[in-house]
Amino acid sequence: MSEALNKYKTFCENVTREGIEQFDQMFEANALFRDPFNHVRGVNAIKHIFTHMMDNFPRTKFTIIDHAQSDHYHYLRWDFQPDTNKALVIDGMTQIHLGDTQLIDEHIDYWDSASRLFAEVKPTKAPTRWLLNRLCADKSAQIHSEQLSQ
Repeated sequence: MSEALNKYKTFCENVTREGIEQFDQMFEANALFRDPFNHVRGVNAIKHIFTHMMDNFPRTKFTIIDHAQSDHYHYLRWDFQPDTNKALVIDGMTQIHLGDTQLIDEHIDYWDSASRLFAEVKPTKAPTRWLLNRLCADKSAQIHSEQLSQ
């Protein structure tokens, strides 16, 4: 595993503003970043996303659950807690590609923003749960069917 990826894993598990300033040592200058809300290119744009996260969620915590590697990609499975004082935990996975310089040149997050976030926050809770109920094949067969009915 590259030094940049090790630094990034350490950053994720200990998110700080100081760590964001070290992204130049982890990401290529023209790196791609995508998650359910952002699709940007460039280390400065990536820094802005994480700074925005810290501004809105200063008690953010990521826990790396697992790490896998293929020939060209690394995969980090994680739990994200936007606020350590609240019970909300979002599970997800990040696909990371290292460029020729062994710095991160692609970071793509995969997580379910509808059922894991929008169905939990007051302004979007009711319409999101209504939509999830409408799209659900069989509500009674769902593992988390009690959440859909609330």
